[in-house]
Amino acid sequence: MMSYSLVLIAAIAFTYALMFTKAILIPFVFAVFLYSTFSPLTRKMELQFKIPHWLAVFVGVVLIFISIFGLLILLGYSITSFSEGAFVYKERLLHILTSIKEIAVKFGFEINAENLQNEIKNLPIIDWAKNLT
Repeated sequence: MMSYSLVLIAAIAFTYALMFTKAILIPFVFAVFLYSTFSPLTRKMELQFKIPHWLAVFVGVVLIFISIFGLLILLGYSITSFSEGAFVYKERLLHILTSIKEIAVKFGFEINAENLQNEIKNLPIIDWAKNLT
């Protein structure tokens, strides 16, 4: 029983240590991820295509930037399409809310639908997404 307690205490201490060092650890974890992703590519370019190491690394860095740029374009497109369809999402949510209210009334629950509809209409996520685009 004592060993389980020690493991739990160690896990909690480790979690707190990770929380306090996350500003330092995030760049290192990102760097390890990039290295493990593009190291095989650079090795293959060096060995199979006989490209010098500096050129293989340069091509890898260019591919990283192209990949990040492509992901940012996709993210921007997703946010734009979400903000354009925000009205549809609000209307669907209001329709679902009306259905839930009808079901609740059948079971004897009283719901103030006007307050809920006002809260849904004033959701900040829609305005936030519109401000991003």
